[in-house]
Amino acid sequence: MIRFENVYKKYPGARRSWVLEDVTLEFETGEMVFLLGASGAGKTTLMKLVTLEERPSGGRVLVHNYDSETIGKSEIPELRRRCGVVYQDFRLIRDKTIQQNVAYVLQMTGVLDKSALSAVTRRVLVQVGLFAKRNDYPDELSGGEQQRAAIARALAHQPSILLADEPTGNLDQNMGHDILTLLRRVNLAGATVVVASHDHELAMRFAERVIVLENGRVRTDERIRRPRAFAL
Repeated sequence: MIRFENVYKKYPGARRSWVLEDVTLEFETGEMVFLLGASGAGKTTLMKLVTLEERPSGGRVLVHNYDSETIGKSEIPELRRRCGVVYQDFRLIRDKTIQQNVAYVLQMTGVLDKSALSAVTRRVLVQVGLFAKRNDYPDELSGGEQQRAAIARALAHQPSILLADEPTGNLDQNMGHDILTLLRRVNLAGATVVVASHDHELAMRFAERVIVLENGRVRTDERIRRPRAFAL
């Protein structure tokens, strides 16, 4: 569960007073939601508030049992382990293999046992269809494969929430469709998936719910009725 209660956000020196203004939303467990809007609409900021990479300037954000108003410093890493994040620019470490990229995320949170690292990296790379390329470096992969590797890394901790910020922005239409199909499979396995995008066509193809942001406000919030097995 993710809930925004009358959330405001502004950055020092920003041209516009509020990046987000009086946003009240609730994301239900297991939803696949698209956030649509032009650049600067507030999509990325909204996602950063879920992981508390940013704090609200007003109102509060609740994620599972964590509350932005009361969360302790030691609890923030716990919250972030429950959230996987996928970026438009992949953010893979160029001098590490794909397998090492996934393992590195686990090592940074204290998973050092070699058998555990091997088991998790194998699981997620099989899940995204990249196990055969586990020893390749990012620059040896196509853009779509790099995004799959980024998704594998985000899935390493088996997150209950997956946030994808413009995951198809650097990909052609076919690759973009493949990435959204993969995210949909993650959603059908039980994760809440939130995708920030400017691609209305993909949203209509994959989303169960579409939220349009405009100048930091929720303009529309539409639920789309379709069978759970759609788009696969």
